[in-house]
Amino acid sequence: MESPKERGLIAWMANNSVAANLLMLVVMVGGLASIGGITKEVFPTFPSDTVTITVPYPGSSPEEVEEGIVRKIEEAVQDIVGVDEIRSVSREGSGLVTVMLVPGTPMGKALAQIKTRVDSIAAFPLDAEEPIVDEVIRRTRAMRLTLYGALEERQLKDLAEQLRDEVLLLPGITQVTISGARDYEISIEVSDPELRRYGLSFGDVARAVQARSRDLPGGKLRTETGSITLRSVGQAYSGADFAALTLISRDDGTRVTLGDVATVRDTFEEQPVLSRLNGKPALTLEVDRVGDQDILAMTKDLRSFVERKQAQLPQGVELTAWSDQSVILNGRIQLMLKSALQGAVLVMLTLALFLNLSLAFWVILGVPFSFLGALLVINLLGLPVSINVISVFGFILVLGMLVDDGIVTAESAYAQLEEEDQGLDSIVRGVRKVTVATIFGAMTTMLAFAPSWFVTEGFAMILSHIVPVVVLSLLFSLLETKLILPSHLRHIRISSKPTESTTLRAKFSAVQQGCAKSLQHFADTRYRSALPLHHAGTVCGWPDNLPGAGTGGHCQIRVLPQYSLRLHHYKPENATGHTLAENPRLHIAYRTGRDGYEYALSTADQLRTECHSGVDVTVNRGH
Repeated sequence: MESPKERGLIAWMANNSVAANLLMLVVMVGGLASIGGITKEVFPTFPSDTVTITVPYPGSSPEEVEEGIVRKIEEAVQDIVGVDEIRSVSREGSGLVTVMLVPGTPMGKALAQIKTRVDSIAAFPLDAEEPIVDEVIRRTRAMRLTLYGALEERQLKDLAEQLRDEVLLLPGITQVTISGARDYEISIEVSDPELRRYGLSFGDVARAVQARSRDLPGGKLRTETGSITLRSVGQAYSGADFAALTLISRDDGTRVTLGDVATVRDTFEEQPVLSRLNGKPALTLEVDRVGDQDILAMTKDLRSFVERKQAQLPQGVELTAWSDQSVILNGRIQLMLKSALQGAVLVMLTLALFLNLSLAFWVILGVPFSFLGALLVINLLGLPVSINVISVFGFILVLGMLVDDGIVTAESAYAQLEEEDQGLDSIVRGVRKVTVATIFGAMTTMLAFAPSWFVTEGFAMILSHIVPVVVLSLLFSLLETKLILPSHLRHIRISSKPTESTTLRAKFSAVQQGCAKSLQHFADTRYRSALPLHHAGTVCGWPDNLPGAGTGGHCQIRVLPQYSLRLHHYKPENATGHTLAENPRLHIAYRTGRDGYEYALSTADQLRTECHSGVDVTVNRGH
């Protein structure tokens, strides 16, 4: 008996393949386009909630810094709304106060209030420098470039600074620091005998250096042709410039310079720095990623820069790139793609052997659809989720769930089609059979992950990059299996005989049907006998040549228990010579004749009344 036509959203989408394919195309193309708009980083970064206040106080002791600077800053900012914790460090020559805000506090407003409070402190020591109020920007290392070779220290540093400027010109790179280099230092060693010789004191020399080593504005000179800006340029930048500073100018035109009374050394400050690579002096350029910069693009540009610049360096000088942090992210992405490929091969092989090859293909296609749909929503809604090792782990985590959802839905549709052979209506009914189960299965997983989305502090914040990936991927998986997959399965045909179109297809079809029959035989014998169901049961059979049976075919009553049963043996009133066999798992009864179908229906109703809940009683009409 043919079932009625299916209606509803699932049936409408299954009957309108253009709408289903258009939906899939829009989501997948939009997801691919969204990849470029999502930040790529190794580990997720989160909004800053820390402000630092640094006050240099040259020549001071830690106790003086504590009393004169740190305590005053703490008292000034402690009552600002949003301040969670204040930490301070007093060291020789400077004080550092770190203000930690409550998560979610607007950084711009809090930073402005802190700066206003600190600037209003008028009781700082006279020798203390201006306070520096700054937001702590979280930076992550992208790559290191090391320059090394047989060069003098000044030449090596000059070349490293030149390379730093060139790296900063690359697109998307804004933070480059040089490590392993000593700072420049100009030392002035005054000679006491020379001071006495010229009648000078140490203070006279110090005041002369402070007064004459600077640039001074001289105003503007207005002329008939325009205005001329006057400026006295006297700032000394090198040891030679300082040595030439005038200390005394005599009436006869002679001058006493700083070089006459002191030894000026233009060198590097003394500090225990030793940076070498392969036994040669080396300096390292550390390139950091900040904000929404793309680490994959940054490292790619840096590798190209190193290859291009190596040919331009002096003989014996080399530039090498190392500590490439993008390798970690690329490795995790490759792991995800490898896992997806291996899973796709296994799923396609298994489904192709036992069900259908095209069915396996459409099941696998749901995985990239779900992933790209999640990326599309993340980009469109501007969710604070980037492509990093944590979010990629989320994709790997949900991969198996997506495949399971597709397999369950496709297998149900195929089984319904195999049983009824009513084309698209059978597929829709098969999908609907598992719709409630798959939806609630996905919802339970979403609810399990959802609380982690709202974690705002601590190391657990990284879970906020996993939850959106899992939830959105499962939502798009449900969308694909319920609205798109039925349309793709409409072309599947059930064939009981091997196809004869080509030799290869015929052989594969024979192998496929052999595997399917073997699995069915295993399920009917080994698997059923292993189920923990114990009840008394029989198989009742009536021969086809029952008296007065006629030629109406036969009907079969099938009782499949899910729980322990106690069933009676049913025997038709006009049946003779029926056989009896013991079967503790399954009851089957069939009767031929014109009245067989009506008898089977009434018997099935009686069985449903007497059986426990969870027992499936069906009537199959044979020919």
